[in-house]
Amino acid sequence: MPMTTTIHERPLLTPRNAGVRLAPAETELLQQAWTATAPAERPTAGDGPAVNRVLNAWYGEARNFAADRAVAQQLAGLAPALPVAARHARRSRHTALRAAFSAGVSQVLDLGAGIPTGDGDPLPGTVHGRDVRAAYIDQDPVAVAALRAAYARRSPLVVAEAADLTAPGPLLDGLTGRGAFDPAAPALLILSLILHHLADFQALHLLGVLQQRLAPGSRLLVTAFVADPFPADVRDRLTDWYPAAPQLVLRTAAQTSALLHDAGWPAPARAVQPGLYTAALRHPIGGPAA
Repeated sequence: MPMTTTIHERPLLTPRNAGVRLAPAETELLQQAWTATAPAERPTAGDGPAVNRVLNAWYGEARNFAADRAVAQQLAGLAPALPVAARHARRSRHTALRAAFSAGVSQVLDLGAGIPTGDGDPLPGTVHGRDVRAAYIDQDPVAVAALRAAYARRSPLVVAEAADLTAPGPLLDGLTGRGAFDPAAPALLILSLILHHLADFQALHLLGVLQQRLAPGSRLLVTAFVADPFPADVRDRLTDWYPAAPQLVLRTAAQTSALLHDAGWPAPARAVQPGLYTAALRHPIGGPAA
């Protein structure tokens, strides 16, 4: 049965709980994110655990609640590979950012960015003389507030917005109109731990629109939880317990690869490690990205 633990606390502001660490400036950023979140958007007593905060607990960060930590521990006990996969996905994201900037890509579109971690993004002010643009998108208003506190104050070209990823056309149009995205310039597109939240038709639409709208020279990083190698009973329990609405979609690595292929992104068909699919691709398709 899904967890129904009730939250009766604000986010941690001190490292009192075993296993939860505060990275440098984490306390300050957490307080800023909480203050910047409108009262109507803040988690209240009675809210259940949230995916972003469960991931945050797996990262060893402090922006989470007791209910989130309880679910994180329960899921880790059921499938120990899952939190390891989440941490690997986070590292892959940082690696892709550094590689893209080294190659001269000067804008980032992070769809489903989640709560920023204490180490932050390697986000320079300029790349090869061009100002860096970055758009962090998430549906969770608390994550958006934390993203704004961590990144948006760096530059007017760095924004954090709440948006529906199942409507990518209007999202890109809005970002373009505000000068936060240049469709004529190469971009790094990040879909980190997102596809397993989308039904097939939603994933195909998102990937297809992005494939059509990104400029040549762009890069795509995809990471997603996959069913390999969990037994069927474990997959069912993960789906029941994972705090996502709609439910977690645990495809196999081959099925995830097929989605990418069908949307015009030929990609490898294997999981890089248990429970995680990763693909780093170039656009137009010219082989894997470095």
